[in-house]
Amino acid sequence: ASQIEIGAYIPLFTSHTSIRKICFIGDDKQLPHYGQDDIHDLKSIFEVKHLKDHALFLNTQYRMPPQIGNFISQAVYDGLLESNMQHPVMNERMAYHFINIPSQEHRKNLGQCQTIFHIATILQAKNKRFRIITTYDAQQT
Repeated sequence: ASQIEIGAYIPLFTSHTSIRKICFIGDDKQLPHYGQDDIHDLKSIFEVKHLKDHALFLNTQYRMPPQIGNFISQAVYDGLLESNMQHPVMNERMAYHFINIPSQEHRKNLGQCQTIFHIATILQAKNKRFRIITTYDAQQT
């Protein structure tokens, strides 16, 4: 789910006059859409003070292995986000590894591609299961 931009919901209120209550579910800590920083007047529903004051924090995540969830909890949520301790990937297994690969390239970092390819080749040779996560479409090819 992405951040909820205020203007996206104006038609909902103007075309359905019988609406009395509405519930927004999202994450105010999630990164905004690409390019949103260029539109200075664009606001998320979570930036509206009278709505933010009544927001509830859902403090348990079930999607990620606890190792990743705990890292994100500390880095983004001040340690408040808990993880499902019955997740199939538990602490005895490595769930992530960060590798810094310096580059001047902006979107498609060939050094990253070569390093990931090398690591993937090693893991495949050992019949290990793994996933590669990338944030940019250009890095997927």
